[in-house]
Amino acid sequence: HFFVGYIKMPEPASGLWRSEDMVLLQLHLQREAAYDTILAIGKLGCAQFCDMNPLQSSFQRVCTADVRRCDECERRLRYLGDQLKRAEALKKIKLSEPPETPAVLETLDTLELKLGSLDEDLRELNSKAEQLLTQQNSLREHLEILTQEPSFFRGEGTEAGITLSSVVPGASEEAFRTGGLRYLTGVVNSTRAALFERLVYRATRGNMFMRTNAAREKFEDPSTGEEVEKTVFVVFFSSQRALEKIRRIAESMQAALYPYVIGGAQERETISKVRAHLGEMEMTIRATLESRKELLHRVNAGLVYWRKVIITAKSVYNVQNLLSFRGQTVVAQCWVPKDDLDRLRAALSEAEKSSGAQVKSLLEQLTPRESPPTYFKTNKFTSTHLGIVEAYGIARYKEVNPACFSIITFPFLFGVMYGDIGHGILLTLLAAVFIWKERQLLSTNLNEIIAIVFGGRYVLILMGLFAVFVGFLYNDFFGMMIAPFGNPYWYFPTDPKDAAAHCDPGFLKWYGASAGLTRGCKAAGGSPYIFGVDSNWAETENKLEFMNGMKMKMAVILGVGQMLF
Repeated sequence: HFFVGYIKMPEPASGLWRSEDMVLLQLHLQREAAYDTILAIGKLGCAQFCDMNPLQSSFQRVCTADVRRCDECERRLRYLGDQLKRAEALKKIKLSEPPETPAVLETLDTLELKLGSLDEDLRELNSKAEQLLTQQNSLREHLEILTQEPSFFRGEGTEAGITLSSVVPGASEEAFRTGGLRYLTGVVNSTRAALFERLVYRATRGNMFMRTNAAREKFEDPSTGEEVEKTVFVVFFSSQRALEKIRRIAESMQAALYPYVIGGAQERETISKVRAHLGEMEMTIRATLESRKELLHRVNAGLVYWRKVIITAKSVYNVQNLLSFRGQTVVAQCWVPKDDLDRLRAALSEAEKSSGAQVKSLLEQLTPRESPPTYFKTNKFTSTHLGIVEAYGIARYKEVNPACFSIITFPFLFGVMYGDIGHGILLTLLAAVFIWKERQLLSTNLNEIIAIVFGGRYVLILMGLFAVFVGFLYNDFFGMMIAPFGNPYWYFPTDPKDAAAHCDPGFLKWYGASAGLTRGCKAAGGSPYIFGVDSNWAETENKLEFMNGMKMKMAVILGVGQMLF
């Protein structure tokens, strides 16, 4: 009778072994205090709210418009963050660490206006800077043409076979005619120069002559900010029809055409005007870039805090969409761990004061009609293991938590498959460094791959330790067999003399002197290996079949056993 009575007793919550005792609560809140109350409960992280409007679509919820406002603020924050990363990658700005405490506390309303203003200003500055850089590149390209050697345009040399004299403007501002020939000058991207020349040659059926020369300086791409190499070219041809073809090809290859007139006074005057205009353009660009840099510094100072405010507000509004709004009253139902009821009552009291609610919030406990949700209290060590288990399925309420066993079985199964002393030590050291630098790395913006490895640091250290342990069982060190626990039992001789020298005499007498040539023998003075696999298995012809078969069978047995459990 005592045993029967014992097993009928409800088992209390016991940390990770059994889920926490859950209670179903119903809250009656004043409408004006709903936001502050949900925010206070959310900071506790111990409540799961129930949907009070299951028949309503997402567009019919009360706070749908507020959620959309948060989405728009997140879009603007992503744009601002991308601009910061781009400027930092191009080394146009040196970012400092943002302050931990913001200078001004923001709400969604004030932050929405600020982000809208910053977004518009930055887009306007980027557009203006791109236009100015495009004009500057155009002037620099024109200057590259104007400052080329005269022989580049006159066609002097035996390879050209032509000589130009006085130049008279042609039908267009880019094309000029002399001595019965026309010519076009311009600048094209160096990566397209060879293709451009081939296309012009085929379009004119070879009735052309083209010269190219690499530009002296690199040009900044206005859209990407990267440096681009360009090539100056001049094309000589004879017909008006060829002129139109070359112009269309230049337009398709994104080549810019510029006028060039050979003549002393006119040429010097054009160069002087271009340089003067280029100087004014550089001053304007410098002022625009400084304004953008100041704006980006302002963004960097508050970006982390603004993102936190938007994510918090969006989470609160998503929860409010689950509540039932009845006039000036809001009704909510939520599951809460029994041990956290006092903390919840304190949070409700604080929310009433901060919101200035005139009506006190009511809290009542309901009798649940369905099974409560499963909730395990975890820490930074057990949370990763529980996440691995919940990737396959969540334990039922009050069911034994499989994570208690997988904390050991999962890393051990890895060690069975990966058992190697050397590699296990490296994996253990890597995880130990992550744990040692934990606080520093948590405050650092890690890339995606390193963040995944860092998140599993407590699993990795167990995996490394078990890999070392099983590595001793396999006597495997970086793929080489070792014998750290004394002399091996088996010996594999190569000839009769080797067998007589290293095999036990009793073995030779029993099997014959030639037995050692085809099989292993008991080593002289050897004894059964005290720990793990005999290291002399590495000398056999079937070592791979034996070792891989053993590892595979052990891993399959343990893995299937773990899944069946």
